[in-house]
Amino acid sequence: MVNGKVWPNMNVSRGQYRFRLLDGSNTRFYNVSFSNGMPFTLIGSDGGYIKTAVSITSKIFSPAERLDILVDFSNMAPGEKIILKNNAYSIYPAPNFPISLKQWAK
Repeated sequence: MVNGKVWPNMNVSRGQYRFRLLDGSNTRFYNVSFSNGMPFTLIGSDGGYIKTAVSITSKIFSPAERLDILVDFSNMAPGEKIILKNNAYSIYPAPNFPISLKQWAK
């Protein structure tokens, strides 16, 4: 969910964009990356701006944590679809199928 919309779509122009990501969950961790594996630049976190920007392709963040990132779309082809995805494990991998942490860690 982004700004109250489920599965939102954002058309962008070629260039660099700044995004502020917030893990608004109460227990869920997220490991975010882009579907095409493109890097993004981490410029800030909960403590504010970081001293040196870091180019990364994925980032794990925890409940109530925020990330400030720069994403450069200047090399993307017109009409190319890129998804910001999460591949972090969840304690509940399927609806109505709770498992214990001990089972999940296997």
